[in-house]
Amino acid sequence: VDESPLVALLFILSGIALQNALRRRYTFLGVVLPAALVCIFSLLKISVIYTGMNIRIDSWLFPDAPEIAPNVTASFLFANAAILLSSRKSAPAVWFGQMLAFATFLIASRLLAGHLYSFRTLYLVKLLFPMSFQTCFLFLALSVATLPVKRRKGFMAVITSKHLGWQLSRLLLPPAILLPLVLAWVRYKLTANSILSEELSITFIILPIIFSFSILI
Repeated sequence: VDESPLVALLFILSGIALQNALRRRYTFLGVVLPAALVCIFSLLKISVIYTGMNIRIDSWLFPDAPEIAPNVTASFLFANAAILLSSRKSAPAVWFGQMLAFATFLIASRLLAGHLYSFRTLYLVKLLFPMSFQTCFLFLALSVATLPVKRRKGFMAVITSKHLGWQLSRLLLPPAILLPLVLAWVRYKLTANSILSEELSITFIILPIIFSFSILI
């Protein structure tokens, strides 16, 4: 999938804002300006898409660049709004920012799963608007890295708590996310190559999950 160089530029601006936010450098030039520029472009792009205006704002900087997908635009808006809100001192703003980062994570996870399982409908908005694998992965990394900007506030304060229950949840969370994805991908490949039947493949995915979490718990 060909991506616009404008996508790379937007990721650079997002990375600058996130890096300064993680370093507690909440300055206008370091955090607000780069994240706000990405948000403004995303809002303009979304308004152009849904109003049907014949304006290609993607080509203002790069005339021959392909058009940016709507799902990419929405992900940029969510991710950078999350960075801006998570950098605030207000607890409700931090909560909302972390929820936007989590929403970006869910979007990127769904699209990444589409690439892993070769389900084009999961990462296509239209036939002309695919999101590349590397873009999905970068949004996933961006959303995860945004969550600890204010780790002592919002729901991150609960997840990073020193209480025994939340220490156990941090232990179980990575396998709870990764194990079903990996097993589902292996099942898809085995059934696609006619190595396992549909009925046997269901057993293949359920039993390892039960066994793995029995050991972890």
